Amino acid sequence: MLVEKESSVGEPAAVTSKPSARGRLPRPDSSVRRASRLSLHLRPTILIWTTGVALLLYATLQGNATTAGARAAAPYCSLGVLQRNQPLLRPRPRSFYSVDALNPDVVAYHGKYLMYFSGNSVSSTIQPRWVTGLAVASRPMGPFRVDARFRGHYLNGGTTLWRGRLWHLVEVVPGTVNELATSVDGRTWHHVAWLPTFVSNGVKVAGADFSLFVEHGELVASMFLVHTRPLGSAFALGRVHFDGRRWHGFETVLRRDASLPYEGYDVGEPEIFDTAAGETAMLYGATAADNVRSIAMAVLRQGRWVRCGNNPVIRAGVPWAHTIAIDPSVLRIGPVTYVYYGGASSTGLGSNLSGAIGVARFVDRYRSFGRVALR
Repeated sequence: MLVEKESSVGEPAAVTSKPSARGRLPRPDSSVRRASRLSLHLRPTILIWTTGVALLLYATLQGNATTAGARAAAPYCSLGVLQRNQPLLRPRPRSFYSVDALNPDVVAYHGKYLMYFSGNSVSSTIQPRWVTGLAVASRPMGPFRVDARFRGHYLNGGTTLWRGRLWHLVEVVPGTVNELATSVDGRTWHHVAWLPTFVSNGVKVAGADFSLFVEHGELVASMFLVHTRPLGSAFALGRVHFDGRRWHGFETVLRRDASLPYEGYDVGEPEIFDTAAGETAMLYGATAADNVRSIAMAVLRQGRWVRCGNNPVIRAGVPWAHTIAIDPSVLRIGPVTYVYYGGASSTGLGSNLSGAIGVARFVDRYRSFGRVALR
């Protein structure tokens, strides 16, 4: 349980599990929309006026039409123009995150940026030692400094601001016991409620990989769904509402699409956020059959979640994260979207990855209007 006092700095108890994995969307202007419509209606007969140029233009238009047809059900989606991508927190020798620093969860509070994260100090994929830490910065891009006073003897989950206080949903016993707590200072947490189990597709499931989001005045917990007996992936994402007294309205929101190469193995780590265009979007972790992990995106349209295109929006491949991009956490400030996430240069599903935390900063070029991004 999250205790009602300042967390001690003493050696934490081990949590033997993998870490909980854990914008305005630009819309094309009228000229882009007109060009798109035109490309879908041109006929090859109008292109016979010349040879080489006509063939090239025809191929281009056909490619556009084919792409648009293949993605007829997929909405226009983008986080904006990527401006920067940089590491923020790497493993530190002789610390509680000496092996892995993953699962960031960032919230702006009282003029500071609080980043809760999962730290592992044991080089093992079977019995890692996960502890929740806190790093604080005065700017969204850091630098973030780890608070030596705070240790959470649980697996980090989701954090948000609601009713003037911070709310935190964490895994006390991964896959079994999950707790909602609240705080006024971000360090001393008070128990509010336990998260119950649910039924998805006729099977009893529990939650993991949490994020929190405020919707219509209520707290919404998004989660990766796991089977309780035997413990294992349900290959789906879900969410449930909390009105301050009880949990209600559980629903399964997205199931793995095994036909998509980038999520052929599993999905997880959902993060719901409001886009600058006024839509509700979700980033989520996607794992391919070869264990390459990336971050995909979906938007809520007419009451259902629709994937954005046929590719992830954030892939591995940057110098600090060659093969893994996981655990998204979104902070949006005006036209600027900050996506904090975990990364590594080795493949795997749990721990002992030399995992680090970084941030990708996107700017919505359609709504920036010359405003300078925060640094």
